[in-house]
Amino acid sequence: MSLSPVDEEIRARLEQKLYVAAFDLIQKHYNDKIMRLAYSILGDRAVAEETVQDVLVRIWRALQGLPLDEPAVRSAAERVPARGFAESRTPDIEKLVSNLPEPYRRVVMLYYMEERSYEEVARLLDLPLGTVRTHLHRAKKALAAAVMEERSKGNP
Repeated sequence: MSLSPVDEEIRARLEQKLYVAAFDLIQKHYNDKIMRLAYSILGDRAVAEETVQDVLVRIWRALQGLPLDEPAVRSAAERVPARGFAESRTPDIEKLVSNLPEPYRRVVMLYYMEERSYEEVARLLDLPLGTVRTHLHRAKKALAAAVMEERSKGNP
């Protein structure tokens, strides 16, 4: 699959070591997508918002070990709300999605992260429409069960 124009722009900024600009693009373009995925899995808006913030913090930290004392970096970090930094309270959605069986994971990524319609997902994966719907339903059930299991263990 080829990269979207936004992803190409993010990659270009990262290659130019323009990390703050790349993070701004990531946050602007992916915030709502991450929120939709988190809310569909967690069913709780407040927890989903915390999860989105946690994901953004993890992305921020992964961008070439940026020093937080740099003025531009500090400015970008301050735009990410402080609520949600408590990683111990939020489930690791990325990890939970990565643990899904491959067919479910692909459907979730295309439908939620790339905002594809059921029909587009079916066409891209060469699956019947009913199978896409079933995979998505089963993936959401598996993710919800995984979140509940983590919570019952006292983990995020």
